[in-house]
Amino acid sequence: GLWEELEKPALSDIPIYRKEVDDIGEVDDSVVNQALICQETGRLFNVTQNELAFLKKHSIPLPRYYPDIRTMKRATKLLRMYKGMGTCYFCSKDIAIHNRELLRYKKIACKECHLKQVV
Repeated sequence: GLWEELEKPALSDIPIYRKEVDDIGEVDDSVVNQALICQETGRLFNVTQNELAFLKKHSIPLPRYYPDIRTMKRATKLLRMYKGMGTCYFCSKDIAIHNRELLRYKKIACKECHLKQVV
C-alpha cells in the first residue's frame, strides 16, 4: 500500500542480531540495540526493553517475524472457518455448523427456526 512506500526503515544502520536461540534466558539486553530479521519477509524490526522484559518474564523466545506478520498469523487462525455437522436446537434437523467449538455456541438453530425465534 501507499503507506508502506512512504515508510523508510529506521533500523538500516543498526547491527543485526544473528543468534537464533529458543531460550530467552540466553538473550542479553544488547538485543534491544540490534535489529532482528523477519523470517518471512526479510524486513528488519527491533525489540524494545519493555518487550524484552515481558518475553523474559513469560519465558517467550524472541519473535522471528515482523510485528505485522505476527498479527496476520494470529488473525488467520481466528478467522478460519471450521465446518461440522450438528442438529438444530429447536427442531433437531441436521445442519452444518461453523466454528461451534471455537465460539462455544450452545444453541444452534437451522435457518427456518432462527427466522421464527429471532426475527
